[in-house]
Amino acid sequence: MTEPGRQSRILDLGCGRAKREGSIGLDLTLETSADVVADMDSAHLPFKDMTFDEIVMYDSLEHVSDVRATLIEAARILRYGGFISVRVPHFSSLHAYSDFTHRNFFSAEGLRTLFNDDPGYGHYTIQDLRLARLRITLWRAWRLLGIEWLANRFTLIYEKLFAFRFPAMSMEFRLTLREKSVKS
Repeated sequence: MTEPGRQSRILDLGCGRAKREGSIGLDLTLETSADVVADMDSAHLPFKDMTFDEIVMYDSLEHVSDVRATLIEAARILRYGGFISVRVPHFSSLHAYSDFTHRNFFSAEGLRTLFNDDPGYGHYTIQDLRLARLRITLWRAWRLLGIEWLANRFTLIYEKLFAFRFPAMSMEFRLTLREKSVKS
């Protein structure tokens, strides 16, 4: 939470040419709307711990070489009470495969595993972050038919049996810091 009188600090990580208004944009080149030029794949982003109230990653996480490392670094610069908002193409979307710079493909099941405390995957999970919200967005025709509602209600069944019959467009999810990861 932001203290009274202090403006919320927002980082648009991988802003491209569509930087969110009022945010600090970070991208790989000055040919974008970036205020800070740096590589999202860097082991250490050029910000102090707990700098931002909100981090936005719209259509950028699919481009990094190591999703887990990028999100762990984002957690380092996120203030307690803040959140990370992410949008990525769903694995069934044409957008996931039509851009040759995409390195990663995402499913709801995979994201739940990444942020789960499951002992079988403990060495892969991100302990500092909690998946607070997840939504699969389908194309307009499928939304009008109610398929998007069904896909979000029965995500595992949708992804296993129907994702390529009724392709999704993207996934949007929000991450928050877990209580145990709060720094003193």
